[in-house]
Amino acid sequence: MIAAASVVACVSHQITREVDTAPKIRDAGELGIETPHLEGPDQLDLAPLIAVNSAGFSFDREPIARNGLEPRLRTYRANFAVLHPGEPVPREVLLACSPSVSSDEIFSVLDTAWHLGFDRARLVFEDARTRPSSQVEERPHKLSAARVSLMAGVESDTPYIRSSQVQSCADLCERVVNLRRQGQTVTVAVRAAR
Repeated sequence: MIAAASVVACVSHQITREVDTAPKIRDAGELGIETPHLEGPDQLDLAPLIAVNSAGFSFDREPIARNGLEPRLRTYRANFAVLHPGEPVPREVLLACSPSVSSDEIFSVLDTAWHLGFDRARLVFEDARTRPSSQVEERPHKLSAARVSLMAGVESDTPYIRSSQVQSCADLCERVVNLRRQGQTVTVAVRAAR
């Protein structure tokens, strides 16, 4: 788990015409949604941040319509080399989701990302617990993650998670974190065709 201050440069890189105006996450509370109460075993890397809750979607903390996700991811990939010369284009997305969001909604996001060339994702969790009530100041928020691979046409002998095996974001995240803590590689099965 890493402190929110450590992820300023890696969580939020909104692709804009003006590089200086790209917002940064200064505090994990800026994710804007409640995530499952888990501590993931993986760190965060530079990648676009997608958040999903009952109110809708956001891309790098900016609210978007569901059909706005694909153009945003395309723009991110197209502009990355211009904004980050010499760095490889990220092949993963960061996904923060509210516990009650359906697995169908989560897998739809992962399907979209995979079809646009992102073959990995990190589920992002926020630890927003506070210090004991005798202390006024709130404990720093922390972010952690759990890494998954995205793959279509998964072989039957490959361990994987399908949308039909989980009911919600909370179910998916708990299952992924448990497997990652056991040192396993986790593969999420996406649809090969759209």
